[in-house]
Amino acid sequence: MNGNPDNDALMLAGMLAARLCHDLAGPLGTVNGALELAEQADAEALALAREATTDLAHRLRLYRAAWAEGAGPGSVAELAALALGLAHRRVRLDITGLPGQARLRPELGRILLNVLLLGAEGMPRGGTLALHGDPEGDIAALLAGPGAAWPAGTAQALAHPAAALSRLRDPSTTLPSRVLVASFIALLAAREGLRLRLLLGPGEAQAPPLLLTRA
Repeated sequence: MNGNPDNDALMLAGMLAARLCHDLAGPLGTVNGALELAEQADAEALALAREATTDLAHRLRLYRAAWAEGAGPGSVAELAALALGLAHRRVRLDITGLPGQARLRPELGRILLNVLLLGAEGMPRGGTLALHGDPEGDIAALLAGPGAAWPAGTAQALAHPAAALSRLRDPSTTLPSRVLVASFIALLAAREGLRLRLLLGPGEAQAPPLLLTRA
């Protein structure tokens, strides 16, 4: 990337923080509304508040593990537990294609969580992201669901993360969160000596496998 790397890091952090605040606003509003009703001793309102706070806790754990340095999951089981943070979007993580007792390097876990977040952007009506392979080798991610598709610009952002992130400096350009996440994944993978690419075939399917390999 051109320019000051510190500024790039600050802008990326700001975009991620903005995305986080936007996504958490919904359940917080639900909690506030439910508590107002609870003043009237409404059992249904209290149940709604408990549900919203549980949802919020799951989301916070997911985002912290995906975006905070060194906070990634250390096992396949932890990866699956963190995926509960997307239950509100009816998005599920299928880990049956991974060794059940496998350990994960935390940074690999972060990458896989961000792949899950990226896949969720392409499943607005819910669906499943399935992981297949070996944490010590190659891992493929597949989307399945009504209209499931990797978000537009994913292939380009994975291949050229610096180009996508450089648009942050243009005040007239709004960088979609899906492009931001894809670029973040690519930067994490490059630092770990890994490579991500979509296996586009002749048919150019909407949701081709996304392959994570050793660079």
